[in-house]
Amino acid sequence: PLKMAVAAFSFGNIMLFSFPEYLGLSASDGDQDFSKLFGYLNLVLALPVLLYSARDILMSAWRGVRSRALNMDVPLSIGILSIFSQSTFEVLFAAGAGYFDSFVGLVLFLLIGRWFQNRTYARISFDRDYRSYFPISANVIVDGKETPTPLEGLEVGDVLMVKHGHLVPADAILISDAALIDYSFVTGEAQLVERQAGDKVFAGGRISGKAIEILLSRKVSNSYLTQLWNEEAFAEKSEEGQVSRISNRMSRVFTMSILTIASLTGAFWLLEDPAKATFAFTSVLIIACPCAIALSIPFTLGEALRLLSSREIFVRDPSVMESLSTINHLVFDKTGTLTETHRSQVDFVGEHPLSSQHEKWLGSLVKQSSHPVSREIAAHLEVSGALEVSHFEEIVGQGIRGEVEGHQIELKAATALRPSTVVSDLYIDGKFCGGFSISRAYRKGLAEIISRLRERYRLSLLSGDHDGERGQLSAYFRHDRDMLFQQSPHDKLRFVAQHQSDGQRVAMVGDGLNDAGALKQSDVGIVISSDHAAFSPACDIIIGDKSFEDLDGLFRFARSGITAIYVCYAVALIYNVVGLSFAVTASLSPIVAAILMPLSSISIVLVGVGLIRYFFHRDFKVS
Repeated sequence: PLKMAVAAFSFGNIMLFSFPEYLGLSASDGDQDFSKLFGYLNLVLALPVLLYSARDILMSAWRGVRSRALNMDVPLSIGILSIFSQSTFEVLFAAGAGYFDSFVGLVLFLLIGRWFQNRTYARISFDRDYRSYFPISANVIVDGKETPTPLEGLEVGDVLMVKHGHLVPADAILISDAALIDYSFVTGEAQLVERQAGDKVFAGGRISGKAIEILLSRKVSNSYLTQLWNEEAFAEKSEEGQVSRISNRMSRVFTMSILTIASLTGAFWLLEDPAKATFAFTSVLIIACPCAIALSIPFTLGEALRLLSSREIFVRDPSVMESLSTINHLVFDKTGTLTETHRSQVDFVGEHPLSSQHEKWLGSLVKQSSHPVSREIAAHLEVSGALEVSHFEEIVGQGIRGEVEGHQIELKAATALRPSTVVSDLYIDGKFCGGFSISRAYRKGLAEIISRLRERYRLSLLSGDHDGERGQLSAYFRHDRDMLFQQSPHDKLRFVAQHQSDGQRVAMVGDGLNDAGALKQSDVGIVISSDHAAFSPACDIIIGDKSFEDLDGLFRFARSGITAIYVCYAVALIYNVVGLSFAVTASLSPIVAAILMPLSSISIVLVGVGLIRYFFHRDFKVS
């Protein structure tokens, strides 16, 4: 903002001092001193813009030249330095006004464009590692007392107290008699896992039930979970990866073309009229400055990012839109991505349905338990009022039981022989009555969304869950080879990498830490988030839970956005053809430059923003 303020201050005053030039007024003999004074003042006002406001652009260009990479800042810097040098020469030695207004205006427009581009996602953190998901410290037991210790200070052999709802920070051995652990945070598997004393427990597991004690067998940085971040996919991205590849490609073509035209123009006038050679050479560099091209991406895609955020779709940066437009293979996680996060499908499976009396007995029992399965069954039964439950007992990993109105009610964990979706069996007075099948409800409109996406993309499913829902999912994914279950985080990452090596452009759509490796490895990582304030894996796009139905619209809009960019480039090309016709004939005047340069910038902004708004309303069917 401060750099923009400096450029804006200089721009306003330079335009004021240059007003006689705009009107084509020639200074009388008595006004020559004032004309020179205004020229010197313009030079003084332009210096802070060159040395401070434009510093980042010039430094980026210098780094590009040193690394032999012609990014968009290279031709911009050539234009900036050409305008400033030519203007300084005219003011100091040729008694001319120069083009300081065009120079400062160019820098100001570029700064505004980049600020506008960045402000839509500046507050969203897309890059995360395992430390983002863990608490700041853990409770180490020392001499019988709990001592909070930073995760970096934990050592192998430390004994930790981990309470209900807290994460296991590192791989360890269970000391307590038993523990119930939720690994869905890591594996995607929704079922609780029972562990006994002496068993291994892995980092990322969430404790359910009573607090436990564990003995660390690995440091936090070496645990099973954190090994995921040692994959090559998590290597730091280069700076160029954050810049649109379209603009970099265009900058290479543009720079070489303009330097060639400028050199040929200079050579022609050197033979025709040497006095005009330098002026013609610099005029080509000035009028062909790629301000129109440089502004098209920040304003057009910056507006696209702003519009997407209004639908709870947050995109990391404009380069993601280009990557999104090239995708040909979509890979989905299941739990929390294709299924609702807070809504489950609960069904009773038995020879006879439960009577209202049995439902009331069972509803009263499950309300005594905080276990996730008990809560889901209680929500399914919707029993109003609760009967008194006596002799209530909850056995970790086995189930609950109690006496209601003199009847023994027991809800046991289903045996391995039962269907994979049945998680609990009901017994009343020792008699088996049936079981409860619990599965996540699929998102609203999923069939229609998948059908539309399938027309253009290959679709795959990677799930950490068992394959109990394979039959239901086969309606969405046509081939068994496109559905893989019981996939670890490493399996998902390798799947994405394998298909990329086959030349496919892969987008991963997931929601949990178990998807983090695949999200990072993929060409575009998309996270479905039910809470924007909560942690989410490293990704390129975050989509609100309620905006899942916009997924196919997002892909259409990405392609439309690239179309809008190319239209802007076409308009910029027309401008450059017109401008160069003045420059190569050595007839460029301050008034022509003052009109053409801002006119091109304004036209690019209007065309780009107008097109992107039209495409947004069309692709998302916004009325």
